[in-house]
Parts: sequence; C-alpha cells; structure tokens
Amino acid sequence: VNLTGLTIEQVISKMKSSHLQLYRTLSSSFRSAGAPPRALLELEGMQSSASKTEPQWFNVPTNFKSATDSMLAAQGDVMKMLTFEDTWKDVRGRGPRGRAMSQRMRSSAALCAHAGEHVMAGTLLLLAARAEGQEETMSSGSGREHASLEHAHDGSHYIEEARVDRAFSILEGDSTARLLLLAALPVLAQGALAPWPPTIVALCARHPKVMEALCELVPPLARTDRMATSLLVFNPAHKRWEKNAQIKVEHADGTFDVKLRGWENFDRVPPQLVLAAGYGGVGGLLREAAAGGHEALVASLLAAKVSPFESTVDATTALHRAAAAGH
Repeated sequence: VNLTGLTIEQVISKMKSSHLQLYRTLSSSFRSAGAPPRALLELEGMQSSASKTEPQWFNVPTNFKSATDSMLAAQGDVMKMLTFEDTWKDVRGRGPRGRAMSQRMRSSAALCAHAGEHVMAGTLLLLAARAEGQEETMSSGSGREHASLEHAHDGSHYIEEARVDRAFSILEGDSTARLLLLAALPVLAQGALAPWPPTIVALCARHPKVMEALCELVPPLARTDRMATSLLVFNPAHKRWEKNAQIKVEHADGTFDVKLRGWENFDRVPPQLVLAAGYGGVGGLLREAAAGGHEALVASLLAAKVSPFESTVDATTALHRAAAAGH
C-alpha cells in the first residue's frame, strides 16, 4: 500500500483543484497590489461558486475551458473596475504593507501592464498621479515632479532633477500634459523596464508636448541601457548572433570593442551588429513607438540618441515592429 499516494477523490479532483488555485492566485495578486475589496466581489463570488461544483464536472474539457474563460473575463472586469475613480472613493488610510492609495494604484497598474492591458494601466497611472497630488502637500515650483521620482518601485532613479525641471518646462503650464508626464515619470525613472514601455508610449502619445518632454528624459536612460543590458553581437567567424556579450569600449565613430564569453574579443564592431537585447528600457520605448506609428516620437527618440539597433532577445528591432504593423 502506497501511503503517500493520492486518494481516488484527490485524483478525480485534480482539474478542479488547479482551477481553484488559479482563482486564488488571481485574487491574491489583486489583494497584494492593494486593490479595493469591492473590485474583487465578482471574482471571489465565482471562486465560491466553483468550489461548490462537483469535481467530475471540471474533468470534461469543454467545461474546464468554459470555466477558465469565465474566470479570465472576470479578471478583465476587475481591471476595468479599478480604472474608475468611484472604485477607490471609499478607500481610507494605508493598504497592505502601509502603502498609500497612489502606490496601490500603481501596483494595480503593474498587474494590468503585465496582462497586456496598457490602456487600463495608463489610466491607473493617471489616477495615481491625481491621488498623489491630494496626498502630498508641496510648497510650490517643481516639488511634485521631484517627489514623483521617489515613487520608482525600488526607490532609485537614473534621471537627475535638473533634467526633470527642463522636461516640465517644455509643457508650458499645460495641466493635462503635466498630469500625463507625472503619471509616466515614476515608471520611466525606474528605467522604463518591462512591461512599462507600451504603457508609457500610450500615455505620452496622447499629447505632442508630452512626447517632446519624454525625449528630454531619455538620454541618461539610453546610456544606462546599452551599458547594462545583455547584448547580442554578430559573430563573423561563425556567422551567427551570440548572446551575453559585453561592451569594452565605445568609440567616437559609433563602433564598439566587444568581449564575448569572457575571452573572445571583437574590435570596431559596427553598431548594427551590436544589439542591446531586452524588452524594456529606451529600446522598448522606441519599438513601441514604431509599432504604433508615432512618427514624431520615433524621430524624437532617435534624435535623443536611442539606437535603432536595440532589440528584443530574438533580435526584433524597431524597424521590424514598424514593418510588421504596416508603417
């Protein structure tokens, strides 16, 4: 007798158990982000109903698919509900881990961005920027812009305050444009890491001056990106792309001396053969702008020294994204 084996009831219930576990994972993610309990009523009501359903029902593939589709639709409903100010109106005090409402909104925005819901993520970042204005008492001038830098998720940022001041001066007091840039600034200052580039581009593309201001903030991120990101380099000896290369020297003519695998050196490699591989950073911003057909933003990012050769880990560049979208 195998005393550690599953009982027949547990075997029959495996599909139901996995379904309920996914419900718990979704609910836990929203609660950890600090979403108001009222937004989760539908999702948790469906979870309660599923827990009362006979295990054999989930073993029918069409039933399991139907239940999973309904669950994911409910997840989308939660995200949509979070974008309404009324959902947050009764939220008082600090949420999980002592976070203010604006921080909880940003955490909820991150869930939306990870799910590919970048319009919803952008709306939540705007709500967070408004809430932050109500939470903080700033004397005058650019205090709020500087405070926004401190809301990068890890508390660090790559953009100096003087550059932030110049970016906001471009907006010439336009309150709509200012709110859009305030919404994007915390995640931009963190390095525009994945999954944020599509959200940042969607926000900034709403106003031409915000796109111009964005480009004022990009140069320090561009410098950090290429030196910190894992690189793809074309190896002429083997006629293939190689991962995990490092730049040793960047020459004035734009070429690079590169080290591969810690010992193999390539000198004066042209930039089109050195790709900063990743899904975030300024390369992510450029690819998203190109895919969306935002010509002015693409031109501004290139003028801000973002390399057109930055790519994803499968060597997809901004040019590939633009061509795939028919631009």
